[in-house]
Amino acid sequence: MMKKRFEVYRRKILIENVKNFWRLFRKRKMGIAGLCLLVFFSMLAILAPFIAPYDPIGSAGLYLAEPVASPEWMAIFPAYRDLPRSAIHSITPNEWNQSVTGRQDLVKISRDAYVTISYENAEPKKGTPLLSPEPTKPTASITLKSKLINYPYEPCKTFHVSFRINITNYTPYDMVEIDGVPSWAGLRLRLFINITRASDEGSYILFPIEKKHEWFDESFSAWDYPLTIYSDHFVLLDKNLISGIGENLATHVFKEKGEYYLNIFVQIYDLGYEGRNPKLEVSITPVKIEVKGLLFGLLGTNYQGQDIWSQFVWGSRVSLTVGIFAALIVVVIGTVVGTIAGYKGGIADQALVFTADTIYLIPTLPLILLIMMIVKYRPPPFPIIYIIIVVIALFAWSGLARQLRAWILSLRERAFVEAARSVGVSDFSIMFKHILPQTVPLLMYSFVLSIPGAIVLEASLSILGFGDPFLASWGKILNECLHGAAFYVGAWWWILPPIAGIMFLCLGLVFIGFTLDEILNPRLRKR
Repeated sequence: MMKKRFEVYRRKILIENVKNFWRLFRKRKMGIAGLCLLVFFSMLAILAPFIAPYDPIGSAGLYLAEPVASPEWMAIFPAYRDLPRSAIHSITPNEWNQSVTGRQDLVKISRDAYVTISYENAEPKKGTPLLSPEPTKPTASITLKSKLINYPYEPCKTFHVSFRINITNYTPYDMVEIDGVPSWAGLRLRLFINITRASDEGSYILFPIEKKHEWFDESFSAWDYPLTIYSDHFVLLDKNLISGIGENLATHVFKEKGEYYLNIFVQIYDLGYEGRNPKLEVSITPVKIEVKGLLFGLLGTNYQGQDIWSQFVWGSRVSLTVGIFAALIVVVIGTVVGTIAGYKGGIADQALVFTADTIYLIPTLPLILLIMMIVKYRPPPFPIIYIIIVVIALFAWSGLARQLRAWILSLRERAFVEAARSVGVSDFSIMFKHILPQTVPLLMYSFVLSIPGAIVLEASLSILGFGDPFLASWGKILNECLHGAAFYVGAWWWILPPIAGIMFLCLGLVFIGFTLDEILNPRLRKR
């Protein structure tokens, strides 16, 4: 019964102490400012999967827009208002207008998940003699014309068209012998893709890039991996014309605001095939036209077209993780070493103090760089960030251990310690159950003030190229700034966010640490 009452009384005392602490904390503007900053970055880290929609480091997040694209909110300024935004225009099977010329009776077009063009000739001719001229007019021509695509911006720099296509030719084009005469037989198919401006019917060929690629004499498949046509791979500009070297196709295709449409032309040449029915099928999935923007997201893009906002948000998670776990290890090691050294004294004290002094005097950064260089060229089977956390902590605990030892040297002579010894309490219980709770104020603000140092050190390693290459951290963003010419091109939206993140997060933690020291340290407490 007495034990239960004691637990209730102790719980009330704890609650009262917490209330008093918060009452003192909220009166200090510096502490409140630091807490607001910490909460802001903590929410970024927690909500990263929801507010950062793009992959910050993987291939899925590459080239979302043009390299070094400006933030989208800069459109409020007249000079940026009409710059292109990233957009994907999808053309589904039901959004094509179709037309067939020639032998319409041999062609069937179906639409479901994709467009299927089928050709079959049940009454073929024998073949085309080898020495006779090949037919110049296709047996059947199929034209697919897309819906109108609205483009309301200035010329873009790049775009690409992607789709999956499968051509199954059951009677491939070949040379056979018919009645003793070498002849051509089978089916040939030609494929053309162009984009046309509705205002002046200006047409630009996108496929084939070279004339030799326009013929499909056998089956062809780009089904598992889409056929992608990149505008920056072209020198073709106008109908059957070749541009001067260095001209950009995208600026000619989308050279003005307006409406555009895509055309796919399929031409089938039936040369006949004795004893077989010439047959083929062409399947085309929905077509995507992706325009790369010069304005993108909240913070623009880096030199690989990756979303800087997503990298910034995920970077807050890395910085907080490194800082918190490194500080925890620092406090644990420093507490154990400082407590044992301060209480035991003698040889144990000398050995532990010598170890702490040695680590304190070692030039930390060069040694950490050496360790990370070895790790970089001999990567472990687990994330490198774990090694970074441990290495930072192993070189940062000595200061706390020395402070704690000095405090415990005085605490071990107190009356409550002598009373515990007199009733036979073990040294372990005296150290960690009676003396250590008296040092909680020191441990609290030491923990908080250890986090900024770990964050800055991790960022420094990443800037120098020794961070975890598979995590988006603020230091890694700055490393990419250095290698991606961000300073040269003046991409301030790329440079400033990671610097501001490191500065304000560390500033918030320092504010909280100083406030805790002021509240918990009797010598600094204001009355």
